[in-house]
Amino acid sequence: MADCLRATFDQRACFRIGGDEFAILLTGKQTEDVSRQVEGLLDRMRVYSQSNGQPVTCAAGYAACIPQEGVTMDWKELYHMADEDMYRQKKGGK
Repeated sequence: MADCLRATFDQRACFRIGGDEFAILLTGKQTEDVSRQVEGLLDRMRVYSQSNGQPVTCAAGYAACIPQEGVTMDWKELYHMADEDMYRQKKGGK
């Protein structure tokens, strides 16, 4: 998993938050770019799983905060939004 994360994202932005859960903090990215990076991570995980002979599943969710005057959002809100997105992805079979 760590190799797949490093190959997809700047490793200075990757953090283990517990067990098999990771957070990746990105700044200055467009939502479409993040979506492509997440798909790239999931593709790498599928290839790893197939080549390793051990089934590995991976689900990813993300959230974005686009700065707007008078609007604030803390990291807990972003984390919650990303977590909900991950569970939607799991439910959808992605």
